[in-house]
Amino acid sequence: MSTVASEETVGWVLRKQDFDALLTVLPVLKEQFKLFLQGTDVLCYLQERQQLNPDSAEKWISRATKNINVNKPVLPVSRIHFDISEHKGAPLGIWLGLMLDGIPEALVIGAGTAHSALSFSLLAGLFFSNYPEALSSSSGMRQQGMKFSTILLI
Repeated sequence: MSTVASEETVGWVLRKQDFDALLTVLPVLKEQFKLFLQGTDVLCYLQERQQLNPDSAEKWISRATKNINVNKPVLPVSRIHFDISEHKGAPLGIWLGLMLDGIPEALVIGAGTAHSALSFSLLAGLFFSNYPEALSSSSGMRQQGMKFSTILLI
């Protein structure tokens, strides 16, 4: 974005670090900024202009508000893009690992149940050992903008 002045002009710059410092010493500015962050305009801006999904946008607003409450600097929105793009393949990698782990597991269970009954403790153990992996990969996929139906299908 650029501007052109048609007459002699004085410009002021408020750096982010200075704004963060002002938030710690001016309680009125702090409260007004928190109200501004919780408005619909910020949420729309984050979704439309910054291309964040609704969950990530709300997460950023929540984190920014918490940081303001404890006098910490507000992290830039670009940090969310960096965090997501830095780990782009991780959720699918976890899912692939879960599948590669599950195939031999299913074969052993299938072979074992051919001769005896399937125990409830075995099923519970398998569920509780695999559930955290599935949950972590699905939440990562959601953060990266995958549709819920696609994640459920996977």
